[in-house]
Amino acid sequence: MYTYNVPDLSEHEKFERIIWNNDANEMMIQDLETKLDIFENLTQSLLNGSMQLDDCIDNLSNIVYEISFKFHGKSFFKHSKPKKRKKSEWFDSGCKLAKDTFYKYKRMFKLEPTDNQILLFLYSRSYYCNVKRMLNVFIIIKKRLLLVI
Repeated sequence: MYTYNVPDLSEHEKFERIIWNNDANEMMIQDLETKLDIFENLTQSLLNGSMQLDDCIDNLSNIVYEISFKFHGKSFFKHSKPKKRKKSEWFDSGCKLAKDTFYKYKRMFKLEPTDNQILLFLYSRSYYCNVKRMLNVFIIIKKRLLLVI
């Protein structure tokens, strides 16, 4: 029974896709021709019954993948999953309402910068900053009390 030892495909995980490079065609054909004896051994093992069809197909696909990645594999940065932002403990529904109001009036001011919009925008910004500051101070005081107790 003949098996072709190829490295685990996990090392190819950095390749998201194979991009065909016409300059590497001749080199790929030469590499395939050097591996011709391996293909013949796989065929003979399959015909003799010394190797299961699934094992033969796995070995064949590993060989083809190895050659393809060698000549045509391009590495791209995989986009990792976005990190979940840790929610601040002071950010509650009151702060969310103040933030939503602030951004609402900010958008309105950007679309139509009138005196009334400027006042609404500045007031909502001031209110949002005050809410954040008060909640932050409240959390700091709460932590200090927990340390004392």
